[in-house]
Amino acid sequence: MKTLLFILPFVILFLLLPIIAGVKLYFDGEKKRLYFGVYLYGTLRIAGGYMTFGKTRATVLIGKKEIRLPYKEMFEGRKKFDIFSGFGISEITALLDIGSRDNAVLPVVVANAFSTACGIVLSGLKCRNGLMNAYGGVNVYEGRDVFRLNFNLDFIFNPAVVISALSKKLLEKMING
Repeated sequence: MKTLLFILPFVILFLLLPIIAGVKLYFDGEKKRLYFGVYLYGTLRIAGGYMTFGKTRATVLIGKKEIRLPYKEMFEGRKKFDIFSGFGISEITALLDIGSRDNAVLPVVVANAFSTACGIVLSGLKCRNGLMNAYGGVNVYEGRDVFRLNFNLDFIFNPAVVISALSKKLLEKMING
């Protein structure tokens, strides 16, 4: 009984205190790879790997495990997986590196379009959630071919919300068959 009374406050704190998780994406245009990492509190890496793109499917490499995903299944699966209603976005960062060896005007036009799009999307998200940090930036390179996109998304949740969302999905499956 004393052990239960000792452990119970820690369990309650774990269920109620927020957890900050982040997804970092980095697309390298030269290698045509999307690198990704999932982190807790910005530093503790949970998973990571990279994705290569083919004509009909993407190949994801996580450690030594290879997963092949047809594009059609990736977008259909996204519609079915909706437990993110209990998660709050705390920070979004988008950074584009662009440059061209032959055409000096194209990177400037693309940078302007990206900056404008980031401003519109990120300010709209910031209006929905005033506590969120949002940043979009562009680096333009002269005299060399560069295309890289760096995207960071940090979200906040607590385990009680995750448990309730998963149990809701489980109950829906049990009721609907």
